[in-house]
Amino acid sequence: MFSGSFFRGGEFMRPLFLPLVLSLFCLALPAQEPDTVLLRNGDKITGKILNLKGGKLVVKTDAAGNVSLEWAKVKALKSSAPLELVLKDGTVVKRKVSPGEKNTLRVEGGALGLPAVPLSLVTQINPPPTPPVKWTGNVNLGATKTAGNANNSSVSATMDAVRRSAIDRFTFGAGWLYTEQKDQTTKQKNITERRTYAGVKYDYFVSKKWYLNANTRAEGSKAANLDLRYTIGAGAGYQFYEEPDFTLSGELGVGYFYEKFKSQDGDDHVTLRAANNLGWKLTSDIGYNHLVEWYPSTEKFSDMLVHYDGRMTASLTKSMFLQFQILWDWDSTPARDQRRSDTTYILSIGWSF
Repeated sequence: MFSGSFFRGGEFMRPLFLPLVLSLFCLALPAQEPDTVLLRNGDKITGKILNLKGGKLVVKTDAAGNVSLEWAKVKALKSSAPLELVLKDGTVVKRKVSPGEKNTLRVEGGALGLPAVPLSLVTQINPPPTPPVKWTGNVNLGATKTAGNANNSSVSATMDAVRRSAIDRFTFGAGWLYTEQKDQTTKQKNITERRTYAGVKYDYFVSKKWYLNANTRAEGSKAANLDLRYTIGAGAGYQFYEEPDFTLSGELGVGYFYEKFKSQDGDDHVTLRAANNLGWKLTSDIGYNHLVEWYPSTEKFSDMLVHYDGRMTASLTKSMFLQFQILWDWDSTPARDQRRSDTTYILSIGWSF
């Protein structure tokens, strides 16, 4: 037997009162009904509808775990919780659904203003969240100065930026290089190189790997007697890899090519374009990337331009790096008295964002 002092002031019951009430409250709540999937052959699957992607409906069941069903074989659905439906026209609605007539879904609340939605219009259920738009890029500055027996100075600047979303990619690049030499006798300064270039490319992904692109680029170079080289075109590309430490893509297309050298008439023609983009993180601090482009004329295949932009980078801090860049152009039809090959080496400091 318990003494009266043991119950004094309700000390014995107080610790048990709250758990007891919570337990009774939980028992009083109605159990959530499972989702139901009815197949065309009459089979019925119960569980939790997880998602629909690529024509496969995934249902989590108690007996068999996750079960993948052909969407074309599904006749009706019933959900106990709202499902996010994506239709062919891009419409997105989040509602509970129940079976409708003739292979349709009844949407709770009359969403879309329709009494029912045909199953054939539903392309996804509970799609993964869309990744946010991501901007990456860098700015590089370089300078050299020599004095004494030779008096030369050089300044360079480049900027690159990439905007990537789930469905498209925008790439921009520009550069400027200025070099002058001072004559030791006359003290006159002569500009030996003034090179500028800029390019824009837009990629639209029609699948995870394949994309369509439009591109344009313009450049000029005093050393090559190049007043203007301009290209614009379109084509298709394939993204072989797109990982944080390794990217690789290839492109083929067609476009318009214009080239004007100093004291010469301009030349234009239809050109093919083949390109390769590579980005490789060799170590945690060392990286390499390049863009290679080939422009052969459709009128005369031997009339071509090859462009290479290769860069080695070494991290100095989280956002600062040292960069060694090689710009190489091979033009089968250069300006008069100029070589076909033109190479520029640039050492610079860069900041990434």
